Amino acid sequence: MALSLRAATPDDREAVEALVFGVLSEYGLRGDPTGTDRDLADLAGNYQRSGGAFEVLVDAEGRIVGSVGLVPLSATTCELRKMYLAATERGRGQGRRLLSHALERAKQLGFRRVELETASVLREAIALYVAYGFRPFVPTHLSPRCDCAYYLELSVYRCLYDNPEARTWVRPQPMFEGTIEDGRLRFTPVGRLRLVQSEDMRAVLAFGYDAWKHGKTFEQYCADKDTDPNHLRGTRFLLEDTSGQPVSGLNLLRFRESLLGLASVATSPDQRGKGYASLLLRAVMELHRFAQPDTRFLLFSEVKPSIYERHGFRVLPAEHQHFPKSVAMATGDTPLSPVEAEFLKTYF
Repeated sequence: MALSLRAATPDDREAVEALVFGVLSEYGLRGDPTGTDRDLADLAGNYQRSGGAFEVLVDAEGRIVGSVGLVPLSATTCELRKMYLAATERGRGQGRRLLSHALERAKQLGFRRVELETASVLREAIALYVAYGFRPFVPTHLSPRCDCAYYLELSVYRCLYDNPEARTWVRPQPMFEGTIEDGRLRFTPVGRLRLVQSEDMRAVLAFGYDAWKHGKTFEQYCADKDTDPNHLRGTRFLLEDTSGQPVSGLNLLRFRESLLGLASVATSPDQRGKGYASLLLRAVMELHRFAQPDTRFLLFSEVKPSIYERHGFRVLPAEHQHFPKSVAMATGDTPLSPVEAEFLKTYF
């Protein structure tokens, strides 16, 4: 069923409130129509006429199934508010769609920084924010039901840097477009990391089809993924080459705070052997270590373990090897804790 985004109208108030309060109740949180959520009483006044925006995601029958708003905090900073998605639409890339749209809208409105408040119980939402580069910070004030806050600088690039003392750089965009004295670019771009969108999915699935098809046609292979829980969960990242061509993808699984799994690492058949999968792996790992330095990664390797050992993985002891065709590996020097070992055991 096709979903579309549109600007909210005053007539949407009740439907938006029902969506927001319904999602909150799923997570044991309460709506607060006279406090935290009083902004919903006048969407136009509190969002659109204040210099921000409020948009809703609607299905083919006009029902509101998602929402997202932007409220100015200053001339250069806005707050992301009321990003909610109905349970029926989760796991289909619509959360990424809402967030991508909101960030693009923030740029169009002239903002350079986006902040948000949330509750730590909303783990899936936080995982999405982190995947987009949001970082935690301590605000001067938090709404009553929120216990954490994040921000994203819209005018910066994050790049990998081959220097052991500074593995990741975050600098204003113009720095990466600068030149040195002889006119050459100061930095040589080799690729760009982004999240997989719904329109990318068939191309991404094609990367690993030759290895994982198990006798299925490509159409059958794609159709089966629509109901495969291991495919639907997680956050998919895509590496593009400098021309914008998708070349490699992987799926990031969040088990708990500071424990992540890497799965479905695959490269387009005509781009293999060029180091793209290695670059993608490193980029995703550095992105999440930037937000959480003590993050540990797990994976099952179907290729030579040495490929992953270059990225700090080690083969785990025999008691953690549960799948004959795959080798269980993890980063870090300490043994897996019982909790980590249980997550590994139920990896698939």
